Amino acid sequence: MMSDSVQKKHLWRACPIGEHWRDASNVKEHHRKNRRIRAHFRKGSCVANPTKKDQFFPEEMQAISKREFKKLKGAPSPDNLGVKNGNTYDELIRGWTKYWNDLLKPKPPLDPNLVKALIRTESTFREGVETKVKNRDNRAYGLMQVLGISFKIMQDEKGEIKDHYLNLTSKDYKDPSMNIAAGVRWFIHKYLLHKKNHPKADWIDAIAKYKKYPRKHQKIVELENFYNRLKDYEK
Repeated sequence: MMSDSVQKKHLWRACPIGEHWRDASNVKEHHRKNRRIRAHFRKGSCVANPTKKDQFFPEEMQAISKREFKKLKGAPSPDNLGVKNGNTYDELIRGWTKYWNDLLKPKPPLDPNLVKALIRTESTFREGVETKVKNRDNRAYGLMQVLGISFKIMQDEKGEIKDHYLNLTSKDYKDPSMNIAAGVRWFIHKYLLHKKNHPKADWIDAIAKYKKYPRKHQKIVELENFYNRLKDYEK
């Protein structure tokens, strides 16, 4: 099991570890250290991170999702789970699950079908949904209903996450691609933490722990039923 602190660059990324991509509209100078940057990224440059840790920004995240995700095949299954737009986000689910599985290497890998089942139970595939509470940190946003405080933790280099940060603004929270990327990244982080103390725990156990529900709670049973339905789709 790989920890969040492992330094590794994903093949889809334009810049080496310790630098991040900024498009031309956001940087005044372009000191291109890597002349072999892929053509898709040539309207910007790599910018050094002061702490030399992995930082991921919306410009590169959107570019990767548009360029790489259409090439992928496999799960999640094309079952809309009883919702009209239930298959709308399959490409994003497939892509971001692969990205974070590749980078963080949880064992076993996170199944895109489970991410889709989680979205079905969290937001019923409503990308703009937001819980109405006064404290923004306690609000849940978007498809995966990621908490405001979780978004903050994923940016905080002094917090519980040791590397591979997501620098998103509140405007990005409900964006489907940004929300799924953040939700999957956070989910794997919590799973890895849970596995340290409970080596035999599975992904459903981790969800129940995160949501503070017993494994047999109605909401967890519902999630598992959707997950099994997706896994059985092509049988």
